[in-house]
Amino acid sequence: MKKTLLILFSIITINLYSQDKDYSFFTQKNQHSFSLEPLAVSYDYTYRFSEQFGVGARLKTGIGFRFPISTYIDFDIIDLITLQIQYRFLFPEKFHIDIGPEISLGTMDGFNDIIGLNYGFSAAGFYHYKRFQFGLRIHGVMYYDYHNEYDNDGNHQQSIEETVFEVLITPIVIGFNF
Repeated sequence: MKKTLLILFSIITINLYSQDKDYSFFTQKNQHSFSLEPLAVSYDYTYRFSEQFGVGARLKTGIGFRFPISTYIDFDIIDLITLQIQYRFLFPEKFHIDIGPEISLGTMDGFNDIIGLNYGFSAAGFYHYKRFQFGLRIHGVMYYDYHNEYDNDGNHQQSIEETVFEVLITPIVIGFNF
């Protein structure tokens, strides 16, 4: 783990000190970035087809926390791995938006329930400063919730499965472009 962090830190440091004044993430045909989210890391690759549009993918791994918008901060919603196909819209100079479908392996109830697949749609907005990007992600997630009902004696009566849709947010995402 230390070697991986050292290599990542070295790449970032070398790129920061060797950059040209004319470097612009927005002029790159192949756009790469590493992003840090709460206890997770993601890698994005996007191929820019035109000045303002690109298509790519994002892979995230770690213990990624997402918080419900409708309620209080809840640390029970955890992603272990996420894959997203994204469409990137570039705005002049300093801002871009990524949107697209995503699938993640995780849990919506801490580690109390079985870890399963969550399906959804994600939108992220980023502001750029030199080679860094700062932003947030909003997720619309569909998942299956299972409940078991018991009588007063503890005997199992029925199992209930329901489909739930929830809007979640990753409040801070910090990235490095190369």
